[in-house]
Amino acid sequence: MCRSPSGWPSTYPDPRIVPPPADFVARSRNLVRCCEPPRGGHFPALEVPDLLIEDLAEFIVSTPR
Repeated sequence: MCRSPSGWPSTYPDPRIVPPPADFVARSRNLVRCCEPPRGGHFPALEVPDLLIEDLAEFIVSTPR
């Protein structure tokens, strides 16, 4: 099991991808944050950089120190 804090965007809406559920991801990771972005796609850094940056910032804040 990965002990490092992990974040998981359950899915950026993309009909080509069926992401695993958060509880499945949590089995092998120290899952501290899971979110469902309202929009985006396969390349969120290019398609919705504002949402990606916001999500990363919230993950950093929620990460135990």
